[in-house]
Amino acid sequence: MKITCLVALALTAFAVPAANAQSAADFPNAPVKILVPFAAGGPTDVVARILGEQLSARWSAKAANIKAE
Repeated sequence: MKITCLVALALTAFAVPAANAQSAADFPNAPVKILVPFAAGGPTDVVARILGEQLSARWSAKAANIKAE
């Protein structure tokens, strides 16, 4: 009984990461929104804009900065 449970647990542990890797292959499939909770032009906004440009270049989706209200 213990061996059966251990084998089932091991198979599940190896199956879950494989399923996640397959679903992550097409991420992102929509524009990515970066919420910036501070005023435009501040240091946080500048870092978010640079990050958005880098993510857009790396991914096929556009990364847009949005001011959180």
